[in-house]
Amino acid sequence: MSLKVVTRNLDSKGFENVYIQYAHGGASKRLVIGPKGLKVKQGGMEDGQLVKCAGAAWKEHNASLTDGNEAIDTAKSKIQFIIRRFAEDYKETITPDVLHEMWEAVRNPKQGSAPAGAKVTFWQLFADYEAGLLSKVADSNKDGYNTARALKPLGKLLMEFEQARGIKLTLASFDFSLMTAFNDFMLSKGHRNATTNVRIGLLKTLLNHWVKTGASKHVAFREYRRPKKHKNAPTNQQIVALNAAELDEMLALELDSNDLRYARALFSLCVATGLRYSDAVCVSPANVQNDNLVITTQKTKETLSIRLNWLSRKVLAEYPEGMRRLDLGQYNARLVKLGEMCPSLHKPFKRITFSGVTTVTDDRKTQKYQHLSSHAGRKTFVCLCLMKGIPEFKIRHWTGHKDLTSFSRYVDSEIGETEMMDRF
Repeated sequence: MSLKVVTRNLDSKGFENVYIQYAHGGASKRLVIGPKGLKVKQGGMEDGQLVKCAGAAWKEHNASLTDGNEAIDTAKSKIQFIIRRFAEDYKETITPDVLHEMWEAVRNPKQGSAPAGAKVTFWQLFADYEAGLLSKVADSNKDGYNTARALKPLGKLLMEFEQARGIKLTLASFDFSLMTAFNDFMLSKGHRNATTNVRIGLLKTLLNHWVKTGASKHVAFREYRRPKKHKNAPTNQQIVALNAAELDEMLALELDSNDLRYARALFSLCVATGLRYSDAVCVSPANVQNDNLVITTQKTKETLSIRLNWLSRKVLAEYPEGMRRLDLGQYNARLVKLGEMCPSLHKPFKRITFSGVTTVTDDRKTQKYQHLSSHAGRKTFVCLCLMKGIPEFKIRHWTGHKDLTSFSRYVDSEIGETEMMDRF
């Protein structure tokens, strides 16, 4: 696999087009730089960069060196990002044809520009939406990151569904019957109800987006609702949260790995503030105002003001430039690794979920540490606050919960049970 800057197509005025050429597996594609392409006077490039040349004829060329080289560097960076993310998601190297298609959508996004009734395929719209998000993530590495990640498994499932049914998906395909069939297809592959809810929700978000932008006029998918008999996980089971002793043990771990130290710091910030992972990774010095952490949440766009405590101050002191994004899969894996190092988390723990109406337990996860994930920090915050006697209305003010129903999912009735009964 190679990536290099090349010039081709010399015109009558002595100018050549500049491309980034990607080669893999005996095939190659030239990728256009910028929305309108980039031209250079013949002889004005060396080692993939525009260079200054002597003489009056090169005056215009020399004046454009900075902008031209910036365009080349930006394009290379974004292309390398697409190549890397494709390899991470699909465990294989992207082909020149697929990269060319994705790059064209990033280079000159068509997302939202299709007029009503335009003849554009479902998969074209899907690729444009995905490429647009990848471009956005490549620029900011924040907004749209998790959505871009979630599109990969959704797209793969839809392709498998299409092949299994021997159909070609179109925008008009998605009515109540097909949405039901797609949900049943996911269940047949062993997906849990929580997962199918997320996939269906994202699919409906995409379909609604294309209706709003005029790319589609089909709204029958809006009638679909998950069958009531398909249950959510029981509400009376243990949640994954640490008690005070378990948290102290994790905080006391001697760690040689910078990766594990940062994962613990990120988890600690969630435990100390009740922030979601998506908000904790965005915390910077600008969010600290008068000893409060003031932040607008990614999910609800609500502005929260949370008083700093000893643990949140400690984390922010260790990372004075602010927190940085960590791939969610890597973060969860490192939390499990941290939990494995804590003897107190080596105890039987079982979670019950449902796939359709079938009860499912994961026999591979029998110990509490194996269930640790990004959600555990926020839930630990709620449980520890309640144990310390902080009123639930104040905790909900910090976490942003509007009602007790959603708040109750964060409460583990077993944490602190012994200490409470000892007071009797």
